[in-house]
Order: sequence, then C-alpha cells, then structure tokens
Amino acid sequence: MNRCLVGSLAFVLSAGWLPSSALAQGESAFCRTLEGTQIGDMKMCASRDGAPKGLQVQIAFGDTGAGRTFAEDAATEKGRKSLCAMVPEVFKQDLGLPSTGIHWLPKTNRLICNFGDTNQPGFEQVVAQSPPPEPQKKSEQAMPDLTGPAKKLLARDLAAQTSKWDGQRIETTMSCFYADRNDYRCIGGGTRIDVSRVANAEGRQWVEDRCDTLSKSTSRACNFRIVFVYGRYTTHRVSDRSEITLVLPVGEVAELYPVSSGRR
Repeated sequence: MNRCLVGSLAFVLSAGWLPSSALAQGESAFCRTLEGTQIGDMKMCASRDGAPKGLQVQIAFGDTGAGRTFAEDAATEKGRKSLCAMVPEVFKQDLGLPSTGIHWLPKTNRLICNFGDTNQPGFEQVVAQSPPPEPQKKSEQAMPDLTGPAKKLLARDLAAQTSKWDGQRIETTMSCFYADRNDYRCIGGGTRIDVSRVANAEGRQWVEDRCDTLSKSTSRACNFRIVFVYGRYTTHRVSDRSEITLVLPVGEVAELYPVSSGRR
C-alpha cells in the first residue's frame, strides 16, 4: 500500500509541480493539486525561493479500497507518523526539512503533513486539535484476567457505540491479520480490534505464520475466536457514509483461537 502513496507523490514531481501559473499574487507558497489518485486527492505546497523553506502535503483520502486503508492508518498516531514519514523519500532534493506538525481532520478524511516553516501565507493553517484518544501503554494498565466465562458477541454487536461492556470478558469471531511487530488487527462487522500482545502461544504463532498479509487474512484459516477484556471504544469515519468502531482491549491484550483448528 505504501507504494501507492510514494508513487502518487512522485507523479506530482514528474508532472512539474513548480510552475509560476500555480502561484497566486502575493502568496509566499505555491501549490499543486493532483486529483483522483489511487488513495484520493493530494495537494502539495512549498515556499518560494528566497522565502523560509517550508513544505506542506495534504492528502484527502478517497473511498477506494486503498483510500479506506490509508484513512484507517491515518486515524491513529502511529499511522499518521508513518504516512508523513514517507514524504521525504520523494523530496530528496530539498529536504533536510524537519517534521513540524501533523494534523488529522476526521470530518474531511484529510491528513496534513508539515515540514520546515509553514507558518506563512499560502499554507493552510490548522488550529492545534486534540488527537483521537489512543490506548494507554500496557505498562500503565493492569494485565487483564482472561480466565473464566466470557460474554459471546457477534462482531456487529461490538460495532454498537456503547460502554455497557466495559470491564467484561468478551468472546467474538473475526478475521485477524499480523500487521507488524506487536500489532495484530482483527476486523469484522464494522468493528476493528487492535491488539499489541497475543497472550496464548498457539494463537500468536498461528496468526504470525499464516495470516501475515492482507490477502491471507481473508482466508478461513485467519478466522479467530478472540477473547479479551473490553476496555473502551473510539469511532473513526472511513467515508462520508460509513465509520468503523475501534474496540480497545484492556492492556491491548487478547487470546486468539483459530476457528479451523477446533481447539480452545
């Protein structure tokens, strides 16, 4: 997926995004817009020669599969940093510019990455906003007790924006994916569960060996019974018409039991 973003950035450069015709009279930054890429619409603004150096990249994620995936990542602090970190890979000729601000605007499904001095005319100025709530670090939370009876729910039940399951052991079934080190994602029924640690060795080995790509995660082998203690939820809009409920287990810990193994 990252190739889509880097490729789109490269296209803006190759298209010659510095023409004077794109510069409004009196502005100290010039901009170029690229519409209809695989991930959505993009706009780049840079300060002119002689002005303090600054660069701003704005990405409005579309409703395509790639756009929705990138928007999901942008809704987390870790994902935003990763996406903005890809920009200097393309702008090698001018950057040693440090990152000076990342803004996620959920209502417009838009990410803004600032580098260098963007506090000048021609750049979009974004009032500092509180980022979406992030799960607490595991060290700040007591490890959950996953033993004993669990309330069995469908994935679509968990999409309900409710706190009535706070602190309860929950069991549900979803498709899970080993995204990165200490990053396991389970999705289904309009719900996503993010887990940093799979507590049972069998589930951890199974998901890491057999479900380490998005294409594999759609197979029956990557359907898991998930047991966790419900912590809280946040919601993230993925398009004008839909949103996803992100469920946050206590301690970011869960047990995974592959459905196809028939064991628990």
